[in-house]
Amino acid sequence: MITANTVIAIFTYEKMVAYHSDRLSSLLYSLKGVISPNTVVCVINTSVHPSGQSRVKLDAVCARYGDSLPIRIFSTEHLECLHTTLRQEGHSEFTSFVSFSNFACFRNIAILLASTLNSTALIMLDDDSMIVDQTFLTTAVEHLGPQHTPALFGKTGYYVEGSPTRPRTEQVPTRTSKAYSNFENHDLWPKSRLIAKTLRSHLMATDRFYKSPMALGGTLVLHRYLYKRLPFDPFCPRGEDTDYMLSAWNEGIEFLFDQKHRVAHAPIEARYAPCDKLKQDVDRFMYMRAKLKTFKRVSQNDLYPYPGIFLGDDLEARAVKLCHELHDTETSLGRFHVAQEYLSLAGHIQCGDLVDRRRMIARYFNFKERWPQVVSDVRSVLTIDQLSRVSTEDTNTNTVDRSRGSAFHPNSNQVCEASDEPSQ
Repeated sequence: MITANTVIAIFTYEKMVAYHSDRLSSLLYSLKGVISPNTVVCVINTSVHPSGQSRVKLDAVCARYGDSLPIRIFSTEHLECLHTTLRQEGHSEFTSFVSFSNFACFRNIAILLASTLNSTALIMLDDDSMIVDQTFLTTAVEHLGPQHTPALFGKTGYYVEGSPTRPRTEQVPTRTSKAYSNFENHDLWPKSRLIAKTLRSHLMATDRFYKSPMALGGTLVLHRYLYKRLPFDPFCPRGEDTDYMLSAWNEGIEFLFDQKHRVAHAPIEARYAPCDKLKQDVDRFMYMRAKLKTFKRVSQNDLYPYPGIFLGDDLEARAVKLCHELHDTETSLGRFHVAQEYLSLAGHIQCGDLVDRRRMIARYFNFKERWPQVVSDVRSVLTIDQLSRVSTEDTNTNTVDRSRGSAFHPNSNQVCEASDEPSQ
């Protein structure tokens, strides 16, 4: 059986590959100098048609680095294979939770890929990231597992601006109307300022590892003990990274911020329709607030300044007042259709929540309860060759030997499952 010490999962969407394939190419290039034996790079992509523009570009980019990186590609046909197996093993109700629907479902795919390789560590990267530190891999997995002090089973880190010594403390702005793009700095919704404040507080910390109220998805590192026990919440509309960390805390599993773990991040500016992102924020915080009420080890007080300020009972009043102020601003600028969207959102919030979040949370907990069995069943039935393919120029190769910068070494990572257990 093929195994791996570390899986690096790279998430990329079809349109991102079609129009910005240079981003993925830069990331793969930056990984060339840091990959060690027994590491597998899994590129997870939503490209549908084998002969489509995105698939062709994806293959070309991955093939370019095939001689120096052990790359596996997961696409739509592999998702269909995975869903077939889930149905055959009695997990039909969970197929939509392991899909391309949202980032949480995307990340659950990465977990199942890592589990087929029995990988000790799973590192998650976005395709708009780049590695700027030659010790990246060593740092990422440092202190991961029960044999270390402190013993971590999950970690997150910084985004940096092209240099490992310059952590980024500001968000990349969204591009829409002037009033809309500024709402995250509004006194009623100081999201950007609070994120910056949180990240700046990290810079002043004297300890390398510590609890942070937020996690950054493009820096997540998970130990096998954690990812086999805990899935990402498919009902979490945004902020699935922080949600996962909080869920780990609630399970009593150590998940900390690592001062030394850093990834360069240069995202494409997102384009949202007016009001959409605010609605996403409101939905996200309402869901997180409802979920926190079911937690025993985590509370709103643990999450200040961000996202804690948005998890109080005043969330709805704060959001409605902001909507009315943005409505007035957009009206004064003559953008009446945008103003109406804010007014409609305010009405939606005031009329009460039409989404049954308690039901969604119950479904998630059922999914979480059965996740270890899902992971076990997938691993017992499927192999990495059934769940991924090599790039076009490497299609006749199932394993990569050391002469090509190998990561596939059968039986080289026979780790006893009991060794994953944290000490009591």
